[in-house]
Amino acid sequence: MSPNPEPRVLSRLRGYSLWNRKARLLLGQPTAGDHSITWHITTEVGEVDLVARLSGSNLRLECASEDALVARSLRAMLVTKAALVAEPEEHHVLTDISAASRGAARELMRHAMYWAEAVTSMAHREQEIHRGSTSLQNVVAQGIWYDRRPNFGDAVGPWLVTALTGKDVVNVRRTRETPTKARGRATLLVGSIIQMINRNNVDIWGSGLMRALSVEQVTAFSRLKNIRVRAVRGRLTAAELREKLGWEVPEIYGDPALLLPRHFPVTSRGEHIAVVPHLKHRAAMRELANERLVVSDVREDLETVVTQIASAQACISTSLHGIIVAQAYGVPWVWLNLTDSPVDGRDFKFDDFFTTIDAAAVSRLDVPLSEVTRLDFIELAQQTTLPDLRTDLDRLETALPVRRETSGAAGTEARERGLSSVPARLARGIRRLLSRSSRRIRSH
Repeated sequence: MSPNPEPRVLSRLRGYSLWNRKARLLLGQPTAGDHSITWHITTEVGEVDLVARLSGSNLRLECASEDALVARSLRAMLVTKAALVAEPEEHHVLTDISAASRGAARELMRHAMYWAEAVTSMAHREQEIHRGSTSLQNVVAQGIWYDRRPNFGDAVGPWLVTALTGKDVVNVRRTRETPTKARGRATLLVGSIIQMINRNNVDIWGSGLMRALSVEQVTAFSRLKNIRVRAVRGRLTAAELREKLGWEVPEIYGDPALLLPRHFPVTSRGEHIAVVPHLKHRAAMRELANERLVVSDVREDLETVVTQIASAQACISTSLHGIIVAQAYGVPWVWLNLTDSPVDGRDFKFDDFFTTIDAAAVSRLDVPLSEVTRLDFIELAQQTTLPDLRTDLDRLETALPVRRETSGAAGTEARERGLSSVPARLARGIRRLLSRSSRRIRSH
């Protein structure tokens, strides 16, 4: 019997890590674990772990952090570059290589060195923007989105900006945990997040309100300067902004997630029914999964969840973005409204989106959470509908204020100007990163 290749490939990988001078410089001392090797990478946002582990017959490279704020930065950095996996611990899958293939250890070592340099470069770039530098604005977009916890719907905004412009996106949302001195304009992205605006110089693109504006919010928003509305999710949001704030709101409506099929086509259709619980309903509904029901975990990678919905026969969702993605891909859906466990915003944000479709054709079932496990989901799938879309997606896409990265000689000159203040090794990493920034997007 031939020797088990698993211990040998890890032994070789550990050897390369110790013997290779560049590996020692980029990765530091490896730590051996149970069928894994970990390198602790120090970056400007905090410590990041690169983990090589045996996963079945594959040698896998993962990226993670035990620090919640660093994990938030990683989600933004890697949204278009690596698949996010929620369990057992949140991590990003950077690459998979057959453990039995010739040269597997050497190949994974190359990937580990690349990613160590890339993550270090991205962290430096993020911190440069948060320190107020404008030198990278030719190659990086400034966005605002909710990122306190992983959620595929929140990832739609930065994912689309990269797809549409070729630029990576740094989240310049200002919070107590993440103060920022970022300068210049920022684009408010996907979600019920308009109420989160707490800085000047913001463009609103397809965002919505969580609920009607309060007197306190009207007072606070009236002090803001240079807020430009490019598009909003729906007509209820538009009415609130026009009537209570006097803001100019163009007749451009729609959640940008409706644009996903243009940039992430899913052509296959399975036999399953997609069940998409809102994050607060996940624990109560995850046991519903069976051979016909695929229960999505909204904490997972955007492309994973979107594929589960887009390839389904029908979608049953308590999550607004579950509904929007189903609508976008032409999958009939029903809104499962859990009356005793409403999502934030209750009906407002759903009704806001429904102003962009034929609201009379919306299928909705109101039940308490306690009855969910007794529902016949196969029968419920027969009640799904696909309302007509009543908005102009071309206008919505064109409304994005972030311009595509300049190509050709002018683009190269602008990029080099932007990188002129960055340390040489980090600049090399950023250049390499920019050349791959849309790798996952282009592959589709």
